[in-house]
Amino acid sequence: MAELHKKTANQAISSWLMTVGADTALRHSNPASLYLASLQVSEASRTTARSVMKQIAMLCDQTPDTFPWHRLDRPTVLALMEKLKQKGLSDNTRNLYLSIIKGISREAMLHQQMSDHQFSLIEQIRAIKLQRLAVGRALHVDEIARLIDHCLHDEGAAGIRDAALLGILFGCGPRRAEVVTIDINKINFSDRSIKVIGKGNKERELEMPPRTIDLVKTWDSIVVSSQRYQPVEDTDIDDNETVPMNENASQVSFDNFEKENASEKKRKKIYMTQNEIQKLISQKKNNSDE
Repeated sequence: MAELHKKTANQAISSWLMTVGADTALRHSNPASLYLASLQVSEASRTTARSVMKQIAMLCDQTPDTFPWHRLDRPTVLALMEKLKQKGLSDNTRNLYLSIIKGISREAMLHQQMSDHQFSLIEQIRAIKLQRLAVGRALHVDEIARLIDHCLHDEGAAGIRDAALLGILFGCGPRRAEVVTIDINKINFSDRSIKVIGKGNKERELEMPPRTIDLVKTWDSIVVSSQRYQPVEDTDIDDNETVPMNENASQVSFDNFEKENASEKKRKKIYMTQNEIQKLISQKKNNSDE
């Protein structure tokens, strides 16, 4: 039965491609591009949509630019959904693919590239009903504390950075995608709050508990103290050379100090000794105790 479904889906897609094969691709008014432009979402969501479009087009040995989106019909969409199921995609993922196909079809209809009737038949394809428990389990507070302590005892400033990130994740409850949008200028220590940009490109304010504030302040102190670094250009030093503050210093390179659109050679470097880092941590702990 599975082989029959597979054969039927492949035949339906092949037949459709033969029918639309002579069509000229809509390069200047591609409904897929129009759909992306219409999305009022974060860049991460647009990236997801682009990836989905690419995967759908690859099922037909096409690219998103050459795929005849405006010629999609209900039988072809159903065949594509069946093929995605055969590839082992989850129900949630297939619902995402279907939602994007409907969005692209809507743009094609609005720009008179697809008939109302053709779009209506696609729009009526129902998403898969599902109800799943969340994957994984909730961490106990002791486990969270051990994770943060492990980071704090790690050598170098990267451990402090990771501890601060864990403190924000567990203390403020942001989504994973929201964490990567955090701007140091959006952290308000006086109000104990932090602003993030999340789902739907919406900005929201999260409250930081005292422990999280201590971790973020410790990391912020390291960043501020690291302003003694000297940015270097390609002509200044060779890739294999280093210019530490003293002979006992260890090199720490932070991604947030990387120049925009710069190559690896132009990365700005920060040099701090392990003693300096530990001194900052101890100082913060003493201030908290007081």
